[in-house]
Parts: sequence; C-alpha cells; structure tokens
Amino acid sequence: MGGLLQDVRIAARRLVQAPGLTLIVVLTFALGIGANTALFTLFDRVIVRPLPVREPDRLVLLHGPGTNRGMISRNKETPFPMSHPMYEAIRDTASDFAGVLAYFSAPAHLAAGDQPERVDAELVTGTYFPVLGLTATRGRLFQPSDDEAPMGHPVVVLGHAYWMRRFAGDAAVIGTTVTVNALPMQVVGVAPPTFTGLEVGRDPAIYVPMAMKRQLTPTWDMLDDPRALWMTAVARLRDGVTLEQATASANVLYAQILAGELAQMSNVSDTFRQRFLAKKLELLDARSGASGFREQNDTPLRILVTTAALVLLVACLNVANLLFVRATRRQREMAVRLSLGAGRARLVRQLIVEGGLLALLGTGAGLVVAAITLPFLVGLLPDPDLRRAMSTAIDGRMLVFALGAGLSCVLLSAVLPAWQATRTSLTPALREGAGATAAGGQRIRTGLVVAQVALSLGLVFGAGLLVRTLARLTAATPGFEVTRLMTFSVSPELAGYPN
Repeated sequence: MGGLLQDVRIAARRLVQAPGLTLIVVLTFALGIGANTALFTLFDRVIVRPLPVREPDRLVLLHGPGTNRGMISRNKETPFPMSHPMYEAIRDTASDFAGVLAYFSAPAHLAAGDQPERVDAELVTGTYFPVLGLTATRGRLFQPSDDEAPMGHPVVVLGHAYWMRRFAGDAAVIGTTVTVNALPMQVVGVAPPTFTGLEVGRDPAIYVPMAMKRQLTPTWDMLDDPRALWMTAVARLRDGVTLEQATASANVLYAQILAGELAQMSNVSDTFRQRFLAKKLELLDARSGASGFREQNDTPLRILVTTAALVLLVACLNVANLLFVRATRRQREMAVRLSLGAGRARLVRQLIVEGGLLALLGTGAGLVVAAITLPFLVGLLPDPDLRRAMSTAIDGRMLVFALGAGLSCVLLSAVLPAWQATRTSLTPALREGAGATAAGGQRIRTGLVVAQVALSLGLVFGAGLLVRTLARLTAATPGFEVTRLMTFSVSPELAGYPN
C-alpha cells in the first residue's frame, strides 16, 4: 500500500508538470465517459433494468399473436393484448406457472376531499401483487379475494409517489375513502417506493381490482368477452421449470382453449379456422416489465450505445498515442532508473498509475457531464408519459458503469504505452537519449493512428446516413399545417355523467 501511495504522489507531480497534456486527456475522457454513461443510463432504465420484484428472471410475458375476431387493443399501454377469459383459463390450469397476473392501464377521475384530479390508474388482478412478491409500505396490498365479484370490491392501493405527492406520506390515509369515477373506494394500502408498475415509463397513481373494471372504463366492459383482447398477462415460472418446458406445456393448453373458443363462433371460414388454430403462445422475457416503447426502440437505443462506445474507443486510441509520445520522451529517464536497479514491473506500474489517475479525473468530470446530459436525453424521448416518469438521478448502476468505463480507458490507453516505454536498450538510450529510441514504438503508434482514422471514418459515414434519414423524415408532412395544434380528450363519464 505504501508503494502504491508513493506511485500516486509521483504520478500527481508528473501530471502537474505537464498541465497541457493533462487537461487534454482529462477532457477527452470526461466527454467520452460522460456521453457513454448518460446513454447507458437511459438504455438501462428503458431496456435492461430488472423489475424491483422477487426473482424477476422467472417472469414471462404471455403473447398470443395471430388471427382474431373481435376487439384488439393495440395502443402503447397494451403491447401484448389478451382476453380476460383466456387469462383466467391459463391461471387456473397451467401447471408450470407458479402464478399468473394481468393488468390494464386507464385514466381515472379521483377526488380526495374537495380536490379532484385526473390520474393514471392500473386495473390489476388479485394475483398481481402476490405473484410479484411485493409487500406494502403501509396497509396491505390486494389478494385474490379482492378480485372475485364484479363491482364488489371498492378498494384501492395508492402508488408510493402519488401517496407522497398528494397525501405527503400521511399513514392516516389508510382506511379513508376517496372517490374514483364518482364511486367511493377505501384506501387499503400503499405500494413499495421502488415499484412503479410493469410498464416502463409509467407510475400509476392508484391500483384498482380488475373486478372494478366497469367503474374504471364505464363506456366499455368486455370483462367476459373472449374475443376482446385488451389486457396484458404475465406469469411466474415454477422453480425448476425451464422456459422451453413451460412454452411446450402452455401451448398444449392454449390449443385446447382456442378450440373451445372456435366452437362458439359462427360463420367461420376454413382459412380463418386454420389460421386461428395455428396460433402459438409465446413466452417472452419479462424481467424488465412490458413496454411497447421498448419493443419499438430497442434497436435504435442499442445502435446509439454502440456508437457512443466506438467514439470512446477512438478517444482512448487518441490518448494512447499521446501517452506513447510522452513515454518515448521519457525513455532516457526509464533507462537511468533501470540502470540504477529499478524493476521493469515497478516502472510499468508507475506509468499505469499515471494513466489511471488521468482516467479517474476524467471519470469524475464525466459524471458531471452525464448528470447534465441525461435530462437532455430524457427530454428527447417521444412519449410524454415516459419523460415524466423517467428518473434522471445518479444511482449506483450509473456510478459502477462510469468507473468501469474509466478502468477500460486505463487498459486501452495506458497499459501499452507503459509497457513500450520500459522496452528500451539501456546503452543506446543512455548515450543518445530519446531521439534514438523513439523509433521503437513507431509501428505501434502508426497502427493506433490507422485504427483511429478507420473507426472515425466509419462513424462519420454512419452519422451522415443517419442525418440524411432524419432530414427526409423531417421533410415529410402529413398534408396539413401542424404548428400550433394540440390534441386533448374529454371524458365526462369518468366523473359520473351518463354517456
């Protein structure tokens, strides 16, 4: 430890003696690490981050695409629609599932005291919270008994953020009555603080039992209609059951359910019959929840993250070249220290510590850049609900990624120059100085320049194609003037008015 501290002190003194180089390298690292950290954080929170529930890796999304006759909800809230009767059949019969839940998002009119407002509500089955393995912050969460008789369970669970915003975290709200769509409903609990539902970018204000759907959606019910696909279903695999096993057994049951539904249809053509019975139930990874936005933007976000990583790689190659030049100029110093008995490993460590100190400074500055950039990136998201719900705070995963990026910068830009600087012949170096030994690393430096130019050209061409595509999309018009226009909806039925 004492030797390492001594290396740090020597490295700091060396960096102070070369302020220009230090500033250039730190700024390069800061911009590269900052941009990558901000994009990774956005990608992580939208695409990758697992749900804050018990064993999220065991969750699967039930998706049955294909031919259907009836109403199909195809909005962003229901990217994988399923009927309520289908959900009940799978819940009660599928043996490879430890539990099945379903949910549907809908707006609601909520009044507490004399303060009415429109909120985001989540209709959830009684199995919703037990299958996810969640416990209440206050009060209790729903159980299957809260979702049995239609319109027979006027209870509500508050989302944690809404509880803090509207009721200032007052525990006395448990047991009180609020009015949801003109119906008094009792508050029975508050959801955990880390849980914001299964939809990325949504943070429901209230959770309502699925049996109360008629109250939440007064203009349409369809709770018992097998042809109405409007809810999203998620299942938890039993311990020891693989995804392949569950898919195979679930499709046996799915085929039986489809055959039963087909028997109740009239005027069915042979083509429709074949396509309907040929449908398969897909079990999709649900560890990060369900999101139409994720399905539509997964590939673009991955391309952005990959591009940012390549930009950081180019920056590291540039820094490596700068450190190569600096190390070459210090070869006479290295030769003197080697002749006095210093080991090569000791000198390599000293040079790597210098590079590591530069990367550490760049990582700290990069976190500042990321903290400034992330809100800007979130503001570019097309979904206003996603923008409102997306956190821009620095968290542990963001810090770990930034430190990992900094360590990668050290390995990519400092190790090779440090190793090359100590590979010098003592006699020529001591006699002629750096000028005679500078050619030793010329091939490596040339290779770094070639790699840097090649990657830069690829990125430039890719950026040019992207800009060209965006320009064409921007130039496209819907056929009418779009400036100073806005859309809105009016739902008086949510406040109890007749249709």
